[in-house]
Amino acid sequence: MIYLLIPVAILAGFAFDALLLHVTTKIFKVNGANYKTALIISVLQWISVIIIAIILGMILSASGFEDISIILEIFFGVVIFHKLLQKYYQTSLKKNIAIYVVFAILTIITSLAIIIPVHRFVIISFYAKGAGMEPAYKDGDYLLINRFSKDYQRGDVIIFRYPKNLKHFFLKRIIALPGEKIQIKEGSVYLYDKQNPNGYKLTEDYLPPDTQTLWHDENIVELANNDYYVLGDNRKASLDSRSFGVVNDDFFIGEVWFKTGEK
Repeated sequence: MIYLLIPVAILAGFAFDALLLHVTTKIFKVNGANYKTALIISVLQWISVIIIAIILGMILSASGFEDISIILEIFFGVVIFHKLLQKYYQTSLKKNIAIYVVFAILTIITSLAIIIPVHRFVIISFYAKGAGMEPAYKDGDYLLINRFSKDYQRGDVIIFRYPKNLKHFFLKRIIALPGEKIQIKEGSVYLYDKQNPNGYKLTEDYLPPDTQTLWHDENIVELANNDYYVLGDNRKASLDSRSFGVVNDDFFIGEVWFKTGEK
């Protein structure tokens, strides 16, 4: 699903970039300014900058001058921007530089206006730390966390604040839900609910074969409303509900939506 969203996000980025450029050219009362032309310029600008960035990266990394690549990319970006505006709008270098500055300011302001609320209420990013969720999540994996959805299900991987130290964040998998009972015995997880009052052994397909869940306390734990029992996939190296108990969803940050490889 996420891979289908990537091209949509790219197209939306072009459309948004073109809109800001169109607004900027209107501010400067550029002759012939229209959204279609702004979109063409935006697409050509980004394609050119990406190609130049790749070429510069290859050349500079081989010569040991990669530290100046950002400066050169900005320089060539401005040059390309000027050439495109000169071609489509017949504007001067002086005017194009002014347009570039205003366009950059508008981009920063509008980006912050979008990013800050999204980061606060919808999607935030984290890096996985430690070995507690291996092999599914390795140390250094980049994670996008969905803060919007609150419909947590068994098997969901979540980020939450450690109840005993709110400065620390944990990455774990939900095993038992509010109102259920859970027991760890004989190397496995057993759940009890209204449909299964005598309990049943939980099948955990996301774990490597022959994984055992061990704990010295085999007593049944009952979960109150809004309480969840969480475990790490790496059952031998995970600090989780076996030691610090159930976690109330007040401590939840959100569900893992997407991950990339190690940083």
